[in-house]
Amino acid sequence: MLTHSLPFRPTLRRLHLLIVNRGLLHGSAGVVYARMMAAYESTITTHLARLRSGIRP
Repeated sequence: MLTHSLPFRPTLRRLHLLIVNRGLLHGSAGVVYARMMAAYESTITTHLARLRSGIRP
């Protein structure tokens, strides 16, 4: 999938949620949600990188 190889994927996800999905209009709840989803994307990226390099989880 193309989205899995994008650089700065967590940052792009956060900006997408805040701007495109209008998370800023929801106030602090939208910002917290965007931050949590960015952390989730970061975890996925780290886990995939570890799997590809042969490090066991």
